[in-house]
Amino acid sequence: MGGDEFVILIEELSADLSQAMTYVRIIGEKVLEALNKTVDFDGYLHTSTPSMGVAMFNRDTKSVDEVLKQADIAMYQSKNAGRNRLTFFME
Repeated sequence: MGGDEFVILIEELSADLSQAMTYVRIIGEKVLEALNKTVDFDGYLHTSTPSMGVAMFNRDTKSVDEVLKQADIAMYQSKNAGRNRLTFFME
């Protein structure tokens, strides 16, 4: 991971992809909300615009590296779409 990147792993999601994605979106939006606060650094106000990429593990996932690459692709899609958003990796 880069210096300003991190991974959140959520286990025991629903086997139903739609339900799992809804749950992940709710958590992701809470993380975005928490990170999207203005912070005062000794008089310098900084507001972050986080870009979040989500990749879902499934039976076809071949490796951890594969899912991390998918999440990275989705993160860059979030950045390109204007930041401060969550994007799911879709093949």
